Amino acid sequence: LVSRSLNFSQIEDLFLDILLSDQYLGIDRGLKVLDAGSGAGLPGIVLAILHPVSNFYLIDSNKKKTEYLALLKSHLNLSNVYIYNDRLETLAHNKIFRGAFDIAISKGLGPSPVVLELLVGFLIIGGNIILYKTENRQESDFVSENCSGLLNMKYSKNAIYKLRNCSFNRTLIFYNKFDQ
Repeated sequence: LVSRSLNFSQIEDLFLDILLSDQYLGIDRGLKVLDAGSGAGLPGIVLAILHPVSNFYLIDSNKKKTEYLALLKSHLNLSNVYIYNDRLETLAHNKIFRGAFDIAISKGLGPSPVVLELLVGFLIIGGNIILYKTENRQESDFVSENCSGLLNMKYSKNAIYKLRNCSFNRTLIFYNKFDQ
């Protein structure tokens, strides 16, 4: 469920990326975390292992990927992981999911404006959307000018760290929901 062309070192780097990002994410005891477009479970599965008292909801519309995640969850005995095979657009209107999450994380789901619009409805007031990006694209300018009124969100901060064997830095971009 990751590219067959990746070698072991590159796969290892995918895991190291999540481990390095963890120090910035603010995942505390008992939080509800949404991993949107979970794919092979990165970052959701790794974070669930690191934070066994928080609950992680992994959502992907690809049935093959969610079946793999269910197998992985079972094999690793992760009682704090919940897997859903559905579209975010559908689940965002479900009362169980709407306004239910402290943190929503996206890694490679799509363009930031689209991802923010998809995820904002899942958050509690005060919740954060965290986007994994490969470079700083001055997204704070976009959000502060265009999204504050439209999505009731504001740019919060960036966290930048170096990935080994990469010519770029990883940027985590944080957005905070301030109203319904």
